Amino acid sequence: MTDASSKAATIGRWLGPLLFVAFLATADVQTVMSVTAWRAAALSLWMAIWWATEAVPVPVTALL
Repeated sequence: MTDASSKAATIGRWLGPLLFVAFLATADVQTVMSVTAWRAAALSLWMAIWWATEAVPVPVTALL
Protein backbone atom coordinates (compact mmCIF):
# COMPACT_ATOMS: atom_id res chain seq x y z
CA MET A 1 0.00 0.00 0.00
CA THR A 2 1.47 3.33 -1.02
CA ASP A 3 1.43 6.42 1.12
CA ALA A 4 -1.22 8.11 -1.06
CA SER A 5 -3.59 5.13 -0.95
CA SER A 6 -3.06 4.81 2.80
CA LYS A 7 -3.98 8.47 3.22
CA ALA A 8 -7.07 8.03 1.03
CA ALA A 9 -8.13 4.98 3.03
CA THR A 10 -7.79 6.89 6.29
CA ILE A 11 -9.82 9.80 4.94
CA GLY A 12 -12.42 7.38 3.57
CA ARG A 13 -12.78 5.61 6.92
CA TRP A 14 -13.85 8.91 8.50
CA LEU A 15 -15.60 10.55 5.56
CA GLY A 16 -18.03 7.68 4.91
CA PRO A 17 -19.65 7.59 8.37
CA LEU A 18 -19.55 11.40 8.70
CA LEU A 19 -21.43 11.92 5.44
CA PHE A 20 -23.85 9.15 6.43
CA VAL A 21 -24.71 11.00 9.64
CA ALA A 22 -24.93 14.31 7.77
CA PHE A 23 -27.40 12.77 5.31
CA LEU A 24 -29.50 11.36 8.14
CA ALA A 25 -29.49 14.73 9.90
CA THR A 26 -30.89 16.44 6.81
CA ALA A 27 -33.47 13.77 5.96
CA ASP A 28 -36.33 15.76 7.50
CA VAL A 29 -35.43 18.86 5.50
CA GLN A 30 -35.62 17.10 2.16
CA THR A 31 -39.05 16.75 0.56
CA VAL A 32 -37.85 15.23 -2.69
CA MET A 33 -37.59 11.67 -1.34
CA SER A 34 -39.15 9.73 1.47
CA VAL A 35 -37.16 9.25 4.66
CA THR A 36 -36.58 5.57 3.81
CA ALA A 37 -35.20 6.48 0.39
CA TRP A 38 -33.00 9.16 1.97
CA ARG A 39 -31.58 6.58 4.41
CA ALA A 40 -30.84 4.19 1.55
CA ALA A 41 -29.05 6.98 -0.34
CA ALA A 42 -26.99 7.81 2.75
CA LEU A 43 -25.94 4.19 3.18
CA SER A 44 -25.15 3.89 -0.54
CA LEU A 45 -22.92 6.96 -0.31
CA TRP A 46 -21.08 5.47 2.68
CA MET A 47 -20.55 2.21 0.79
CA ALA A 48 -19.35 4.04 -2.34
CA ILE A 49 -16.82 6.08 -0.36
CA TRP A 50 -15.41 3.01 1.38
CA TRP A 51 -15.31 1.10 -1.90
CA ALA A 52 -13.62 3.90 -3.85
CA THR A 53 -11.03 4.69 -1.18
CA GLU A 54 -10.50 1.02 -0.26
CA ALA A 55 -10.83 2.05 3.39
CA VAL A 56 -11.90 -1.48 4.29
CA PRO A 57 -11.91 -4.71 2.26
CA VAL A 58 -14.73 -4.98 -0.27
CA PRO A 59 -16.47 -7.86 1.58
CA VAL A 60 -16.74 -5.65 4.66
CA THR A 61 -18.27 -2.89 2.56
CA ALA A 62 -20.76 -5.41 1.20
CA LEU A 63 -21.93 -6.18 4.74
CA LEU A 64 -23.24 -2.65 5.13
